[in-house]
Amino acid sequence: MKRRLIAGVVLALLVAVGIASNASAAATGALPKLPSFKLRMEVKSGTRLAPGLTFIDPHQLTQDLIAGPEIVDDQGRVVWYHPLPQGVSASNFQVQTYEGEPVLTWWQGTTGNPAFGAVAPGIGQGEDVIMNSSYKIIAVIKTDDGIKPDSHEFQLTPDGKALVSGYNLVPGVNLTSVGGPANGTVVDSVVREIDVKTGKVLLDWSALAHVPITDSHALPVFGASPWDFFHVNSVSETPDGNLLISSRHMWALYEVNPQTGAIVSTIGGKESNYTFAPGAAFAWQHDPRFVGDDEISLFDNEEGVPYGHVLPYSRALWLHLDPVTHTVSVTREIRQPSDQIQTGSQGSVQTLGGGRALVGWGAVGTFAEYNRAGNILREGTLPEAGTTQLPNGMTVPNNWQTYRVFKERWKGTPAARPVLSVARKGGGWSVSAAWNGGTGIARWKVLAGTERSALTAVKVKSWKGLITTFGVKDPTPSEVERALVESFSLWIDDKVGQIPEEPPLRKQVRLHCDHAGFRLNPHTDAPYIFITSFIYVRSGVSDPSLDTVLYEPLDREARLRSLEDKEYAHEDPDDHRIVDRVVFHPNRMFSFLRTVSSLHGVGPVSDRAAPRYLISLRLKYATHFPK
Repeated sequence: MKRRLIAGVVLALLVAVGIASNASAAATGALPKLPSFKLRMEVKSGTRLAPGLTFIDPHQLTQDLIAGPEIVDDQGRVVWYHPLPQGVSASNFQVQTYEGEPVLTWWQGTTGNPAFGAVAPGIGQGEDVIMNSSYKIIAVIKTDDGIKPDSHEFQLTPDGKALVSGYNLVPGVNLTSVGGPANGTVVDSVVREIDVKTGKVLLDWSALAHVPITDSHALPVFGASPWDFFHVNSVSETPDGNLLISSRHMWALYEVNPQTGAIVSTIGGKESNYTFAPGAAFAWQHDPRFVGDDEISLFDNEEGVPYGHVLPYSRALWLHLDPVTHTVSVTREIRQPSDQIQTGSQGSVQTLGGGRALVGWGAVGTFAEYNRAGNILREGTLPEAGTTQLPNGMTVPNNWQTYRVFKERWKGTPAARPVLSVARKGGGWSVSAAWNGGTGIARWKVLAGTERSALTAVKVKSWKGLITTFGVKDPTPSEVERALVESFSLWIDDKVGQIPEEPPLRKQVRLHCDHAGFRLNPHTDAPYIFITSFIYVRSGVSDPSLDTVLYEPLDREARLRSLEDKEYAHEDPDDHRIVDRVVFHPNRMFSFLRTVSSLHGVGPVSDRAAPRYLISLRLKYATHFPK
């Protein structure tokens, strides 16, 4: 019988947070799932990075693999991971403020919806999620009028409102001015302001109602495909309380009055209220934000799939808007690394402290933190994942990518306790520990002792990511425990006479301790064991999970056939029926002969009853069970 021989030691695990003395005890249970891929992070030696954790929303163009919002540290190690159902992806994952408290927010849903046309694979249909620092979802923003929240934007305002992007199919539009039919269908871009608590729509802004379709730079595609003439991909507040709306297909930013919906000014595009200095014009852009009263940062794609490129590279741009002369000039630029393909979709720019910046290179699947001089301090790369075919027949890479990337300070304290998983390995255990979302963890500490009230540290391991795995050796039995085993051995000799220590039989006496979560599936003992006896030792709270369970196979002939290949093995409980139980009572002793039918097992031992102490006496043949 295989089990943990730990000489009566209770095993516990604590997580030490930061360098403080506070710690939280772990519970046995299922470890969290790991992401479907491993992020590669390269940090330049000697660099000083901006403080905080990195927030990414890994997804594929065609969501073939499980994914979800993810928090990683500067080395790319996973701090928190929230896997979503198959086919569902996340977008725009970041830290925001809601009701005065920091929260996690993201969009989740499906993309590539064919109703919006073959050339609109990025349009999403889903919902927006708000989660608190205990990782409890506290609000979900949905709509019931058919215009669902889209993946491009979800911004919270200080007064409890949400700025949300959406898309709407509008038939019966006269498209003759752009070479289309008189009765065509367009994909209208919608911007909404929604009260988070009530779900009431306070602003419902339509691009079709305010912007001429002739301003679009996206070549119209008619026939079976609706025309996405505007393509909203960003909404944020301006310093003076208006809204800044970005249209990828117009190559323009629109400052909109949130009370009336009227366009106050247009930056870029065919009807710009501003003139552009050399190098300041942008095209197919993403993620514009005011970073000062007169300064905007944005990701300038310069390429729009499938429309081709303007400049041969993408870049992060910081632009100064002169309120007097109405001119736009470049204050800073970070060009895409020359060894990358151009970013045809997505992308983000975040201005960090000390002149640093975080740039997400969108569909390319990389992001990087830069210093003031534009040098890379660290770079993250998501792996490739084959190719996929769009509804229009185009074959494109299906690599992992992140719509935006953010770096923020975040303190998460999960409501659930840390999780501990223990497996027997050699002369000890393989211990895996996790606390999904716990931030500032410095190290894991394993404690052991004969009682839960008297534990001492036996292993300390630095935190290595979402799951930290390390080995712990079997503790050395104490003098008291060795004396207990020896006393039992002498008692057996006195009752049944001296057992020969020479071949063919040998006596083996051991003390066992089975902890919470320990289990043994139906099995027989090894072939060289002749008879086994157990005596239960007084323990803590008794529980049915401590009983030794006796089994018989549902198909005896199948079991006998399996023994032709292997003489004994731990088998599936579903292939057996329980025929009896040896109830755990202190000082109870029982014995059984080893046969091919002496199937027994235990567990899993419940958290309420650990540990289970027992002494085993085995009479063993010196070599093997005789034929």
